This record gives sequence, C-alpha cells and structure tokens, in this order.
Amino acid sequence: MTKERNDGIPDPEEAYPIGEDGVQADEDTESPVNENVESQIDKPEHSLFESGGRTTGGIEPSDYSFESNSVTKIPVEEYEDVTENTEETPIFETEEVYEKTESYAENTTYFEPLGDQDKSALKGMLSFFTIWRRDVGSQDIEAMEDRFHLVPVIGALFATVIAVEMIIMYVLGRYTFFDISLIIPIFVLATVLIGSKFLHFDGLVDFGDGIVASGDQEKHVRAMKDSKIGAGGFGLALIVTLGTFAIYAHSIFWIVPMLFVIPITEILVKNAMVSAAVYGTAGDGMASSQVRKADNTTLVKSLMTTFILSIVGLVLSLAIYWIINKTIIGVLDVSFAYTVAMLFIVLVVGMAMSVLVGKFMANTANKTFGYTSGDTLGATNEIARPIVSFTMILTYCVLSALILL
Repeated sequence: MTKERNDGIPDPEEAYPIGEDGVQADEDTESPVNENVESQIDKPEHSLFESGGRTTGGIEPSDYSFESNSVTKIPVEEYEDVTENTEETPIFETEEVYEKTESYAENTTYFEPLGDQDKSALKGMLSFFTIWRRDVGSQDIEAMEDRFHLVPVIGALFATVIAVEMIIMYVLGRYTFFDISLIIPIFVLATVLIGSKFLHFDGLVDFGDGIVASGDQEKHVRAMKDSKIGAGGFGLALIVTLGTFAIYAHSIFWIVPMLFVIPITEILVKNAMVSAAVYGTAGDGMASSQVRKADNTTLVKSLMTTFILSIVGLVLSLAIYWIINKTIIGVLDVSFAYTVAMLFIVLVVGMAMSVLVGKFMANTANKTFGYTSGDTLGATNEIARPIVSFTMILTYCVLSALILL
C-alpha cells in the first residue's frame, strides 16, 4: 500500500523543473521570470553596493556582475576564479575614489611631477588668504600646511599692489598739490583688508573677545568662538586699525618709509604668523595642522623667504627713490649710500620684531586658551602690522638723526 502511494507521487525534479536561471518554470507555459530576472528580484537599496561591502542579506557583492542592466548569476564553479583575481580585475571601486572630486583629480594630474609641491602650496594660499579664488583640492591644502613657510610670498603680492598704489597717489599729489597724507593710509588698509577677505581681521575680533573674557580657559575659548562681537573684539580691532592708520599717515612725510617700510611690512606680518605657528600649541581647530607641523626649520625657511623677498623690495624701492630724487627736488634726506645702509638695518630690525610679535602672540594664546588657533594667527597678522611698521620707521628716524648730527 505504501509503495503504491509512493509510486503515485511524482519525482520532485519532474514535477517542478528548474530553468536555466535557477528559477522554477511551468511545463506548459514559459515563465515570465526567465525573461526578466531583475523584475522578480527585490534589489536591496544599500550604499554598500557602491563601496564594495556586504549586503544585509549576507550576499557578497562579488556574486553579481554589473556589466548590464540585468543581474546575472555567476556560476559556482567560476566563483573561485573571480575571487582569486580581485586585485587584477576589481568589480567594485574603493571608497577613496568616490571621495575625490573632479578638481581633486585634475589637480593631482597637474601637480604630479616632483618639485611642484611649492606651486600647489602657493595655489592653496592664494585661495585661502586672498580674494583670488582658485580651484584647489585637498592636496593643495595639505601642501599649504606642509610648506607654511611660503606664506610671506602672499605678503609680497600685497606689497606689490600697495607700492604701485602709493607711487601713483604720490605723483598725483605732488603735481596736483592734493593732500594725500590721509588718502594713502585708507587705500593701503582697504587693500590689505578687502584683499584678505577680512579673514585676519575676523580673527583679530575673535581673539579680542576671547582675551577679555573672565574665567577659566573654557570660558575664554567659548568667548573666542562666539559668533557675536563683544566689547573686547571691537575695542582691540579699533585700536589696531587706528594705530596702523596713524603710523602710515605719519610715514607719508618721508619718501623712503613710504616706498619701503609700508610695503615690506606686509611680508613681515606673514613671517609673524609663521612665528606664532612655530611657538604655538596645536589645538583641534582649522589651523591645527599648520601649528602642529610648524617647527624651528619652518621658521628658518620663513626668515630666508622673507629676507629674499625683502631684499628684492629694497632694491626696487631704492631704484624708485633714485628716480624720484633725480626728477623731484628736495626729497633726499641723506646720502644715497647712507640710505642703503639704514634701510638694511631697518629690515633686520623689522624681521626680528616680527618673530618676537609672533612668539608673544603664541605664548599669550597658549596661556589663555590652551592652544594657538587660526584666530590667533589672524590676530597676529593684524597686530604685527602697526608694531613692526612703527619699529621700522622709528629705527629709520633715529638713524637719520644720528647721521645728520
């Protein structure tokens, strides 16, 4: 009896034939599943399909081929070959590829040759420290952080623009009898503030708010990071701006300080930023990498860069000074040889003062906030301007007085 019953039961393979795609098919009618496997499979929507990870169902993404719109099952016997050759023929891109932007890929190709890292760093500095927007990638920012000693080059660009402005206004004032003693400082300040997107000025305001706050380091940091402008930030910004304006307005009465000291100051204040980064303690802010990577070697390279750029500016200033002395009567204070010697001493004094200002700002920030932030570096740029320029002009005046005695 049992055998008869078993004989009446069809064999599973005969009752339920399996199609070529591994899907059960009907004997009489062709299953629509074979026509479009993709329509019958709920494809999991998961980001790991793009990153080469594992789906929640435990299916390896390498089980599938994405060469066409339909999903094709890889035979089991070919699975080992696929997994063994993943290094040569990867099916999925790595996450690193997806993180790279189009500009990143272009910049990587452009700056791939060795020796172009300095160009990449300057490109990042141009975009970060000036209003001249450049298409930069992450490698440009990393190069900028690794080669922070090149930031005086940005100061040299501002120095060039300032020098051209002052020469034009000086000539116009000389021949039109227009008083330029107040116009030139306004143009100079507008050039450096607008040209830097008020980036350093914003750091000055935040630094002032943090310094005047009462309490422990946490309260000082909270005040510095607060987006609102307090009395400390406003007061410090006002003092620094008015001080710079007064010093520049006073230096207009001497042609040499106007042609040399004011432009060169923009190079020296960038060297002060490097000094602050070297003596500062790295935190967790935007400038943490710059501060962490800056060391004594960075400061030495910055001083060398500053000195070379300043010497070029000194030669150009002396050439312009000589031309003006030949064409306009009464501008020569002392002999030309004395002027060269005095300006060289003035430059050395200015470089030393820029390092001292940067060290003072870093020590103040480390003690007050516990670290040196990007706001501290920006504040250093602005505070160093009146201090360095005043020291250089005072040195020039003292030397001139000693020579004329």
